[in-house]
Amino acid sequence: MWEQLADGGHMVVEIKSDNGVGGRLYYKLWAEFGDGDRLKSVFRMSCDVKQWLDKMDISYVTSEEETNIDVTECFKENSKTGMRLLEFFTLTPYIAKEPEIRSTVLEYIRCNSSVVGDKVFFKSVSEVIVAHKRQ
Repeated sequence: MWEQLADGGHMVVEIKSDNGVGGRLYYKLWAEFGDGDRLKSVFRMSCDVKQWLDKMDISYVTSEEETNIDVTECFKENSKTGMRLLEFFTLTPYIAKEPEIRSTVLEYIRCNSSVVGDKVFFKSVSEVIVAHKRQ
C-alpha cells in the first residue's frame, strides 16, 4: 500500500492498540490458538504498524481513542447480539462453533470489564496512525 501512495501523501491507519485490554486479548488469543506468523494473521496491532514504519524510516504521528463498549449481551445465552460482538472482538466468524475460543474470550472480558448497574462495559483502545510520505 505504501508504494502506491503518491509522494507527499498521507496514509491513515486505525487499528487496535496494543496498549489496551483489547490488544492484550489479541496476544492471549494468539498465544492459545494462533499458528504461524502473527503478522500474517488478523491479530495485527498498532505496535506492528509502527514497527514497520520505524524500520522503513517513515515519519508518523499517533493518537489513541478509548471506547467503553456495552458487552452485557455477550454473557446472555443464545443472544445473537452477544455472538456478533464476540465475533467482532475476536475477528472470528461463527464463534459459537468455537467453544474454546468463546469461553476464553468471555473469561477475559469478564476479568477486564467494569460493571455499572446491570451493564458490563469493556474498554477498547484504538490507535490512529498518520504517516507522511516524503516528496
